[in-house]
Amino acid sequence: MDRLEPAEGIYVPSVQEMIVLACREYGIDPDIPLAIARLETGNFTSDAFRRCNNVGGMSIDEVPITYANLEDGVDAFIENLAENYFGKGIDDVEKISEKYCPINAEAWKEAVRALMREGTA
Repeated sequence: MDRLEPAEGIYVPSVQEMIVLACREYGIDPDIPLAIARLETGNFTSDAFRRCNNVGGMSIDEVPITYANLEDGVDAFIENLAENYFGKGIDDVEKISEKYCPINAEAWKEAVRALMREGTA
């Protein structure tokens, strides 16, 4: 599915801005979610991101979840983190990695930390 170009004169926020705004809405710091999104989408280039509006690598039985639009994908990703992680005290990369990516937790958390250190997460 190809994305439509925004109409002239209409501001369309970047996916990173959308994530930051959603984090504010849910009351969580955006640093970790931004880094997770960058990792899980290959810097917003993966098929799951482009075709499924999936910004967090969320899946069911290893099949990426498809969202109707990017806003829904961002909201589902941040709501998941806010309610099932941060809201339950799972609020640092170490703890999150054990639940978010248990099969490859060590490498996953190091990759997220590296993206956070880049300062662009």
